[in-house]
Amino acid sequence: MLDRPASRYPYSDSGVIAVPAQADWLDPMIALSFAAAASSRIGLATGVLLLPEHNPVVVAKQAASLDRLSGGRLTLGVGVGWSREELAALGVSFAHRGARTAEYVAAMRTLWRDRAELRLSVALRSPRGGDIGALADVGIDELVLVEAPPDGPAAASERVCGLADRWLTALP
Repeated sequence: MLDRPASRYPYSDSGVIAVPAQADWLDPMIALSFAAAASSRIGLATGVLLLPEHNPVVVAKQAASLDRLSGGRLTLGVGVGWSREELAALGVSFAHRGARTAEYVAAMRTLWRDRAELRLSVALRSPRGGDIGALADVGIDELVLVEAPPDGPAAASERVCGLADRWLTALP
């Protein structure tokens, strides 16, 4: 994460991401492997792994490994990215990030040809006409509509704790 991105964060009214750049931004595949080892019942999902910022062959292998070791509990949530500066630092064109994501999804689906049960999800705030068909065409299984997260760490913490309480009470 950049210390002070110039790009506006599209999922908050203030345009600023609630989690500071100095936070522990854990690698989702490693963190989910830890969670998978601690439980045999919970579903595992990346919130949004910014696929254009990763090597699709490595992500495909990591996801397939995690899905296999967790007994098929992984949903890989991917996104295109919002920060021009972050993408530029990696040599990724902001204008072509959607096409790059579609290309990477297609490559991953090819690599997973014997693992059709692997689920791919994409999160969008407000899909436009044609988005859903185009996403299905490239191999996306699930569309998640995203609302703006709470502004500020205290509100985000309260929201996450509330979700955790709901999930824990739902467990048998």
